[in-house]
Amino acid sequence: GAQPEVTLFGEIYSPDNPNLAALDDAYRKMAINFRDADCTVCHMPEGHRKMNKLTLLQTPYHAATAIDAVLDEVRSGKMPVDDYNDPKTIDPALKADLLANGEAFRQLLLTADAWERGNNRPKAQPAPTD
Repeated sequence: GAQPEVTLFGEIYSPDNPNLAALDDAYRKMAINFRDADCTVCHMPEGHRKMNKLTLLQTPYHAATAIDAVLDEVRSGKMPVDDYNDPKTIDPALKADLLANGEAFRQLLLTADAWERGNNRPKAQPAPTD
């Protein structure tokens, strides 16, 4: 038989969730924006030494759990920051793209969550990390 298509969100959602392909696409667009805006320089495991709480963005699951906070920080101008933890400006076109793609991703997460609930599916558990 045909193998199920592997998606970035396959461990979070049911394999037949109709939003998986769109979620993958939205995440990839947003991830490119994160890279172009230098978000991933700090928001990764090695991270920023001065941060009290490091928000990871380098995996789809991390981005999904932090998307509301990320959009708020970018929208308010609190992120990105420079080496002295002072807010730095981000190219207005890039900021607009990041916010638009981030919001599209956020909406698709909500739609995928609603599909899972509406189809009485307990969401798949993330793979164990140990």
